[in-house]
Amino acid sequence: MEIKMKKALALVAVLLLVVVGVANAGSVEKIDIEGLKALKASDEQFVVIDSRGGKYFDGEVIEGAKHLAVNDQTAEKLAELVPSKDTKIVFYCSNVDCPASEGAAVKAKEDGYTNVVKYPGGFEEWKKAGLPTSKI
Repeated sequence: MEIKMKKALALVAVLLLVVVGVANAGSVEKIDIEGLKALKASDEQFVVIDSRGGKYFDGEVIEGAKHLAVNDQTAEKLAELVPSKDTKIVFYCSNVDCPASEGAAVKAKEDGYTNVVKYPGGFEEWKKAGLPTSKI
């Protein structure tokens, strides 16, 4: 009985570590539209990545952004766009209801990138505000 209890406690401890790890991995800092505008106006080095894919991506991005759909994102493809893991990366997708930017940001953190944020307002908010976009 004592051995079963120790195994059960060990299993609970492992599960707790997994849950805490997953919760922490999913916690990505956010930047709002004003913060992104200020970042773009600054001298700070950063990369903006559009994470939309499939029917949600029509080739138009926030001006200066790169495109890497979350479903296509690998460590190698991200490294081509952002070689330094210390560079700030801002991920965005369509809007606040779109999960692609969160998924892309979490993947980047798992790949060792240390300065990762997401812009939840996404392309729709940016374009609605009349801010610059471009076709890629």
